[in-house]
Amino acid sequence: MVKQLDVKTLSVAIRFLRTKSLEQRAVVGFDTHYSEEYLEECIGPNTRRAILYQQEYVKGISAIGMQSNYGFEGQLNTCWTHKMTQIEIELICSAGFLVSVIHGRQDIFAQIYYARRLAEKLHPVARMIEIHGGHLVSYERTEEVNQAILELIKASEVSFNPNEWTNLPKKKSED
Repeated sequence: MVKQLDVKTLSVAIRFLRTKSLEQRAVVGFDTHYSEEYLEECIGPNTRRAILYQQEYVKGISAIGMQSNYGFEGQLNTCWTHKMTQIEIELICSAGFLVSVIHGRQDIFAQIYYARRLAEKLHPVARMIEIHGGHLVSYERTEEVNQAILELIKASEVSFNPNEWTNLPKKKSED
């Protein structure tokens, strides 16, 4: 089942596909990569948005060029319809390691619904970690993401029982 996309997500996708310059692409990129609060935070006399725009976005896009519309459409398809076969799910679940699905709550590109669904499919070896932030939550909330990864490493080192690791409700077949 594919969840219906919201208006903001579709609007950003359409704006992105219509961009003609690096600068336009950078501006649209902000709406897909970061939460609005993060971008509007004041850092000295500037907002984080202005600093990122001046120092990273246009410079980075200029160095590598604009992503093609075909490439962008492929990313959209991956984020919006990502599927794993039952065999792939079972392989991961039986591999003997724990999983953390880390995701930004404000990610409008790869919506959190799909991350939750993936974590549920990987039950009981998965833990769902929702962090305030956008698509680049690891950049936006580095300390929180690093803490979640450290917890995963520590739990793996002591061979945590998956049923003690997961923060997801039991599946109905496990009752």
